[in-house]
Amino acid sequence: MALYELVLAAVGLLGFLVVGYKWMIAVARLWSFAMVLLPAWGRPLRGYFGCGIVRNVYYGPEPGHPAPRGPASPGPLLYRITRNYLDLYLPYGGESKGNKKSPVAILVWGGAWTIGYKLWPFILAQSLAKHGVLCVVVDYRNFPQGNVDVMVEDIERAIFWVHANIGRYAGDTDNITLVGQSAGAHLTTLSVLRNAQRPPEDRYHVRKYVGISGAYNIVDLGPILDRHGLDQNLFMAIMGEDLKSHSPFHLLKEAALDTPALPLITLVHGTKDKTIGPQFTMDFVEELRRKKIHVDWKLFSGKSHTDFFLEDMIEGVGDNFVNYLLEIITEKPHDGPIKGQGFVSHSFFVNIARLVNPF
Repeated sequence: MALYELVLAAVGLLGFLVVGYKWMIAVARLWSFAMVLLPAWGRPLRGYFGCGIVRNVYYGPEPGHPAPRGPASPGPLLYRITRNYLDLYLPYGGESKGNKKSPVAILVWGGAWTIGYKLWPFILAQSLAKHGVLCVVVDYRNFPQGNVDVMVEDIERAIFWVHANIGRYAGDTDNITLVGQSAGAHLTTLSVLRNAQRPPEDRYHVRKYVGISGAYNIVDLGPILDRHGLDQNLFMAIMGEDLKSHSPFHLLKEAALDTPALPLITLVHGTKDKTIGPQFTMDFVEELRRKKIHVDWKLFSGKSHTDFFLEDMIEGVGDNFVNYLLEIITEKPHDGPIKGQGFVSHSFFVNIARLVNPF
């Protein structure tokens, strides 16, 4: 992305922020968080630019057939910033053995709908790949390039791309797990529910869905995020005036769904999540069960909003979560040590980072 495009996106985003201090504090803490952890990122970043990862694969619309602009897109120049790329983390060794196909995990990460990027889960994706999973990490347009509907459109386009192309990389199209985290969990859950409302010929198919630290009740979430620095005006611009239509909790409550079309659902949350509390997952689980939709769920004691993919992976203590995720994706038991994590010799950097973590 060119420098002028970054500046343009930043200016477009700032235009939705009222004068205040909360968002400034949040940005300062995010910058500090990243800088404190920087010494631990060297080794996994070298892995990212090494063998076994196919970077920046385009999944967007064909030339001459641009995706429709969302109502939140502020102008044609900003809209042209391209985010329709994904990274493929090939199973360890770069190829499958014989004719064996690899289970596929599509990772859609969060970032408050504004700073999401496909590098957020790069340590987790490398670890999963080292245990035989073909990981697809999706980038998508953030606000102000588009609103929630534009983001969901991008994610669904990526899912269809996976169905059409992942066989070339020995991926198993009959064993695809869609994984969403935070805002990514909101967007993917919204997509999964909408997908179950469509005619069969218009649906995509994923076997399993995993939501991590998800934002499922958008109506109740706005005031909470406002206290964390995501201004209410910005939140409404992202979601639109009709919050219920973009809230998975309310869509589930009110919409008619073809429930057999839903994937197997698992929801995960940390008990120390201060950004999106575990009650959001617990309420969504209750509503799923009220609709007689089977759901597995698990609370991880003491885990924060970002522990699952950053701090724990850097510190080398993410075995419980990653093994749990591997069991879902591969449908095989996993209880051994996790490869591809642990990049600091002690917890000093991680403990300092946790103090300034805005999430």
